[in-house]
This record gives sequence, C-alpha cells and structure tokens, in this order.
Amino acid sequence: MVEDSRIEALGVQPAEFPSASRASDTVVYEIPRLRTQLATVALDAVDGQRRDLVPSTGSDGAPAFSPIDDRLAFVSDRSGAQQLWLSDPSSAETYALTESDEPTLRYPVWRPDGARLLITARGASIGRLIEIDIATRTRRVLTAADEDVRYGIYGPKPGSYVAVVGGSGQGRELIEFENTKGAETSRRVLARDVGRIDYDHADATVYFTKIAEAGLFKLDPRSGVETLVTREVNPAHLDGWLVLAGHVFYIEAQAIGPSNVHELDPVTADDRVVATIPDSIADFNFSVSHDRKQIVVVRVAAQDTDVGAVTLRRDSAG
Repeated sequence: MVEDSRIEALGVQPAEFPSASRASDTVVYEIPRLRTQLATVALDAVDGQRRDLVPSTGSDGAPAFSPIDDRLAFVSDRSGAQQLWLSDPSSAETYALTESDEPTLRYPVWRPDGARLLITARGASIGRLIEIDIATRTRRVLTAADEDVRYGIYGPKPGSYVAVVGGSGQGRELIEFENTKGAETSRRVLARDVGRIDYDHADATVYFTKIAEAGLFKLDPRSGVETLVTREVNPAHLDGWLVLAGHVFYIEAQAIGPSNVHELDPVTADDRVVATIPDSIADFNFSVSHDRKQIVVVRVAAQDTDVGAVTLRRDSAG
C-alpha cells in the first residue's frame, strides 16, 4: 500500500510483468506456460544429438542418474501433482516414489549404493530433507520442523549428511550432521554463505558455491581448509554444476540457444568442452551417468504465454 508502505501478496500465480490501469483498479499480467522434458546427450560425441527420455504431457525436471547403474530419478507433475519418480531401463518401468503434498520437490540425491534417495521438500516457508527407501518406498524426515533446508547430500560416512540450511543471503550455513533412528545425534558448521553443495566420494571433499562470491570452492571436512577451484561458476549459475569421480562438470550459462558442457580436472586445471546441448535449457539442473558417457538435461519442450486480469478491491476495514 502506498499510504503505509505495506507489501501484501495477492495470491495470484503464476504471474509476471504486471501492468495497472490508470482509470480503474484492474491489473493485467502475463501467465507463463512452460513445459519441460528430460533429454540425454552423449559426452564426447561427434553429432551431439539429443534423445528424449520418459516423455509425458507434464513437466519433468531435477534429473539424477544412479551412481551404480542406468536408473534415473527425477521430479515430475505428470500425475497431476509434483512427485519424485524413478525410471528403470532394466525393467522398462517408470513409477512414482512419493505421494507428497509438498508444493516443491527439488534436488534428488542418490546414496552411493543406489538403495536410497534424498529429496529436498520445500513448503510455503520452510524446507525439509527427506530420505526415500527405494525398495519399500518408505520415507523419513531427517531434519527438525523449524530447520529451513535448501539442499542436502549424503555425508562421508553412513548415517551422516551435509546440508545447506538457513534463510536467504549470508545467513545460510553448511552443516554436517548425523541422524540415527530419526534423531539428530551430532552437528557441526562447516562453512557459511553457502549456495549449493556436492560431495565427491572419490576424494572425500565437499564442493560448494557461495551466495555473495563467484566461484566454485572445495572444502576438506577434516581440516576445514577451503580452496578455490574455478571462477567459471557464479552465484547466478547455482545449479549448473556437479562433481563426479574427482572431475567437475558444469554448463555455460546461456539464456537461450545451445549451451556447452565442460569437464574440469581440478588437479591439472584441464578444462574442455565435452558436449553441446542443442536446445534451450529450462533448468540448469543436470546429471552425468555413472560411466560418464551421457548427460541428462532439462530442455524447453513448449513455451507460451496467456494474459490474466485481477480487480483490486480496497479493504474498507483498513
């Protein structure tokens, strides 16, 4: 409100680019319509042709290849509501692992043995870290009800986890904790001002980005020593990188059109392009197969825009 500087949510979504009428209390706005699909591109291939995976009339995203085989976990609203799904090429089956009522599911992360998955479930104001057992499809919440989880991964030893917690900006912390029989048994802060993380089980190193500083960093959990890996990853490029078998894979941030995929060896500083994504990328979340032969990305399958309108009514009581 102009009179008292209050800001109130109108509850109109999705909505963008509003324009208010001068002659009435009507506001028009754009309604974005975006449908996304998963596609694979071979690494170090000559043609670089994409192949669509598990197509549907819904939107798919947040892909994560299994660390031991060709299974793929991903988030999709193909059933009418957003759920965590699993595609298993060995059985030619694709099925939902959750029946969640959370508004947003993000960042599926596999346990190294491929038996369980972590998923970050974000509600209206807070996030939780949930673990899914694939064989039984049972779930358990790993974090406290008042802990705002942004991202979580498996830690260096069984029963340990590493997570980004806290609000926006520099209030975020990188923590390592243990959870035994549903209760947190230990906890320590590893770093602050953290954006996103990944854990390389090959050399027991945590990689992370920062909110306020460009670059990808690595942290030795034992000594706490923090080292810059590359400046090619920046805060605006939050999800466009991962670590696999000691190498960093990242996507060049492009608004539209083809994007290059890089493979960086942190030891030798060798940085080379290993694939080109021919389509516009809808979400920088991606995954690399366990044998490092292919990458799966989230491509724009359809994009359109509608126009909506809402009439504002003054609260007479206010």
